[in-house]
Amino acid sequence: MALLRPALLALALVAGFAVAGCGGNSGDSVNSQSAAINEGGRLFAERCSGCHTLSAVGAEGSATKVNDRERPDGPNFNVRKECYGAVMYAIQNGGFSGAIMPANIVVGPEAKAVSAFLQEYSGKEAKTQPSVTGKDATCPPLAEAIKTGPQAVQPGAAGAGMGSMGASEKMTTTTTKAAAPAAGPSSSTIAVALTEMKVTPTPQTAPAGQVTFNVKNAGSLPHEMVVIKTNKPADQLGTGSRVPETGSVGETGDVAAGKSKTLKLKLAAGHYALICNIPGHYSAGMHADFNVK
Repeated sequence: MALLRPALLALALVAGFAVAGCGGNSGDSVNSQSAAINEGGRLFAERCSGCHTLSAVGAEGSATKVNDRERPDGPNFNVRKECYGAVMYAIQNGGFSGAIMPANIVVGPEAKAVSAFLQEYSGKEAKTQPSVTGKDATCPPLAEAIKTGPQAVQPGAAGAGMGSMGASEKMTTTTTKAAAPAAGPSSSTIAVALTEMKVTPTPQTAPAGQVTFNVKNAGSLPHEMVVIKTNKPADQLGTGSRVPETGSVGETGDVAAGKSKTLKLKLAAGHYALICNIPGHYSAGMHADFNVK
């Protein structure tokens, strides 16, 4: 799908939804909404497919069996319907629990586009379209939803949020003997230096659990750090000005020269790539392998 500039995306969202909200039926408003929803699909595939499943964009990040599940695994949106306001709330607050999904993984017009996309395409395989509320979800028209904005939702007894898996997602269960209580989650702190053109984490490994990245831009240009769970070496994620962020579990956003940011994530065991995906920076060498054991 073609990349829309943020300004054009904002215009498409405002113009398309506003015209529709006034009762307009013009082809321009339909095209604007369609362009924004298409961009939301591209962003979902890029930022969210590592933890969520949705056939419309080929995302397969959710667990299919309880015993295969990892803590970051999110819901299967093929079988769960979510509406614009609930998705906006989850994006801004790191899921409904606030403990798993990185908050503000997309912001501004991009967050609106992803929310519109999920309202349009989620729940296509659900007979009753269960949502985080534990009830059947009937979404308002996008024009109305975007005016209302983010909507806090109290999960139902069996429900979960965007940052965790709900009971509505049918999974194969197995009965196992209760295990002894596990030790408390570990935590570690990683110092990351961003320079021209390197990403240098110290140390380069951490135990599974809470990981705090203290990211310092020691260079003279703006940089960022994106954390991607992947089996590929960090220098083999793609080519071009930017590379796909499939498997992203969080990012700092832009870090100005001389400034620092802190990124806290709960990481499962596996291999990760730490990259700067500002155009041209990855190909210039800003990537590093990071392992969680």
